[in-house]
Amino acid sequence: MHQLANEKERLQEELVRVCDRQQQIVNRLAELDRNLAQLDLDVENSAVNAEMTEAQFVHKIKAKPIERIQTTRGATYESMIIEY
Repeated sequence: MHQLANEKERLQEELVRVCDRQQQIVNRLAELDRNLAQLDLDVENSAVNAEMTEAQFVHKIKAKPIERIQTTRGATYESMIIEY
Protein backbone atom coordinates (compact mmCIF):
# COMPACT_ATOMS: atom_id res chain seq x y z
CA MET A 1 0.00 0.00 0.00
CA HIS A 2 2.80 2.41 0.94
CA GLN A 3 4.62 1.56 -2.29
CA LEU A 4 1.51 2.38 -4.34
CA ALA A 5 1.12 5.72 -2.56
CA ASN A 6 4.76 6.56 -3.31
CA GLU A 7 4.32 5.57 -6.95
CA LYS A 8 1.17 7.72 -7.21
CA GLU A 9 2.98 10.72 -5.70
CA ARG A 10 5.95 10.24 -8.03
CA LEU A 11 3.67 10.05 -11.06
CA GLN A 12 1.78 13.17 -9.99
CA GLU A 13 5.07 15.07 -9.65
CA GLU A 14 6.16 13.81 -13.05
CA LEU A 15 2.83 14.91 -14.53
CA VAL A 16 3.37 18.42 -13.15
CA ARG A 17 6.84 18.52 -14.75
CA VAL A 18 5.45 17.28 -18.07
CA CYS A 19 2.65 19.87 -18.01
CA ASP A 20 5.13 22.64 -17.20
CA ARG A 21 7.36 21.53 -20.06
CA GLN A 22 4.38 21.32 -22.39
CA GLN A 23 3.48 24.92 -21.54
CA GLN A 24 7.06 26.00 -22.24
CA ILE A 25 6.89 24.30 -25.62
CA VAL A 26 3.51 25.87 -26.43
CA ASN A 27 4.87 29.30 -25.50
CA ARG A 28 7.98 28.79 -27.63
CA LEU A 29 5.88 27.61 -30.59
CA ALA A 30 3.70 30.72 -30.28
CA GLU A 31 6.83 32.88 -30.22
CA LEU A 32 8.17 31.11 -33.31
CA ASP A 33 4.83 31.60 -35.08
CA ARG A 34 4.98 35.33 -34.32
CA ASN A 35 8.59 35.51 -35.57
CA LEU A 36 7.71 33.65 -38.77
CA ALA A 37 4.74 35.93 -39.39
CA GLN A 38 7.00 38.95 -38.92
CA LEU A 39 9.57 37.47 -41.30
CA ASP A 40 6.86 36.81 -43.89
CA LEU A 41 5.73 40.41 -43.54
CA ASP A 42 9.31 41.66 -43.84
CA VAL A 43 9.87 39.56 -46.96
CA GLU A 44 6.62 40.80 -48.46
CA ASN A 45 7.55 44.41 -47.71
CA SER A 46 11.07 43.92 -49.08
CA ALA A 47 10.04 42.03 -52.19
CA VAL A 48 11.54 43.31 -55.39
CA ASN A 49 9.23 43.47 -58.35
CA ALA A 50 10.75 42.31 -61.64
CA GLU A 51 9.26 45.33 -63.40
CA MET A 52 10.93 47.85 -61.08
CA THR A 53 13.31 50.30 -62.60
CA GLU A 54 16.81 50.48 -61.18
CA ALA A 55 15.96 53.79 -59.49
CA GLN A 56 12.85 52.28 -57.86
CA PHE A 57 14.93 49.32 -56.67
CA VAL A 58 17.62 51.57 -55.17
CA HIS A 59 14.96 53.73 -53.50
CA LYS A 60 13.25 50.67 -51.99
CA ILE A 61 16.54 49.29 -50.67
CA LYS A 62 17.60 52.61 -49.15
CA ALA A 63 14.14 53.44 -47.78
CA LYS A 64 14.32 50.86 -45.02
CA PRO A 65 17.41 50.54 -42.84
CA ILE A 66 18.92 47.11 -42.35
CA GLU A 67 17.76 45.51 -39.11
CA ARG A 68 19.86 43.12 -37.13
CA ILE A 69 18.42 39.77 -36.21
CA GLN A 70 17.69 39.54 -32.50
CA THR A 71 18.91 36.45 -30.72
CA THR A 72 17.33 34.87 -27.71
CA ARG A 73 19.79 34.14 -24.95
CA GLY A 74 19.35 32.69 -21.53
CA ALA A 75 16.65 30.22 -22.49
CA THR A 76 16.84 27.09 -20.41
CA TYR A 77 15.48 23.69 -21.17
CA GLU A 78 14.97 20.91 -18.72
CA SER A 79 15.12 17.28 -19.66
CA MET A 80 13.54 14.33 -18.03
CA ILE A 81 13.78 10.59 -18.22
CA ILE A 82 10.59 8.58 -18.27
CA GLU A 83 11.07 5.02 -17.21
CA TYR A 84 8.56 2.44 -18.34
